[in-house]
Amino acid sequence: FETVPGFTLTIGMIELTSRNLVCGTTRVAGALLTMMLLSFGIITGTKVARLLLGKQLDVKPAKNLSDWFLIPAIGVAVISFGIILRISRPIIWFIVLVASSAAILISRFAKDIFGDSTTAFVGALVVSLITNVSAILCNDAKA
Repeated sequence: FETVPGFTLTIGMIELTSRNLVCGTTRVAGALLTMMLLSFGIITGTKVARLLLGKQLDVKPAKNLSDWFLIPAIGVAVISFGIILRISRPIIWFIVLVASSAAILISRFAKDIFGDSTTAFVGALVVSLITNVSAILCNDAKA
């Protein structure tokens, strides 16, 4: 799970609150280091691209992708999350499908209602609600 620093950070915080200080501190430090490495990579890549290519302009597409493109996007998202999280049970694949569909649909259609930053928050909130409810229903809340 090193590729998902938010998940590692969450597990680290849970371990810290349950008084498992050594493991919790290690996980939180590892997650923060991973986030710093990702940030450093983004900044370095941006600086190198600006150095090699000169000033870059934000180019908006001439027209948006049509709505039918959401179907393969959701499929790719589900398969990607399934591989990253090493999912083995079919019910978990279904939960990931529902959560990914909700996140993509919210990011696609709620931007006009909420704005950019609030849309990301609402999407994360909906995904969290879906996964928490499904964990309770599947009796995996303690696992």
